[in-house]
Amino acid sequence: MLYYRLWLAYFRHVVRAFTQRQSPHFVADFELLGREVFSESHIRKSAKKVKPGLFLHKKSRRRPISVNRMSLANRSLFMALGRIHGQKRDHTFYGVAEFTAAKVRTVQGDDGWQMQVRGTPSFANPLHADLTIPEDKGKDYDIMIADQLCEIAEFRPARE
Repeated sequence: MLYYRLWLAYFRHVVRAFTQRQSPHFVADFELLGREVFSESHIRKSAKKVKPGLFLHKKSRRRPISVNRMSLANRSLFMALGRIHGQKRDHTFYGVAEFTAAKVRTVQGDDGWQMQVRGTPSFANPLHADLTIPEDKGKDYDIMIADQLCEIAEFRPARE
């Protein structure tokens, strides 16, 4: 039933996008995005914030940062999806770090590189999107980008 609801939400989005003469892969500035949190060590205890590790990948697995397009369906659907993803990985799902696409586009490197977001639907999750990451410029550069993402993100616990 969950996947049916995901695909129904995506179908509504595709119809809306085509009537506005846009690609369904285009992510508008107002769209709310969310990164699933599977480690308690990625959550700051003092505030509804996350730590940079949530946005860092191992150097050998350099790829875009996966997020969900939260504004295309209701939050409870994504919380259920997060719990399923956690079970598949044998991890606890703690919640979601949320931010808008407009804020993502303010993240930039000191060399002028700017983060972008694009819809990347998959069979398992048609409401998936990716945040672009820069080519490998070293750990300090990656941490600078992750710090900026932490500044714009707000943590929403799974129990909300």
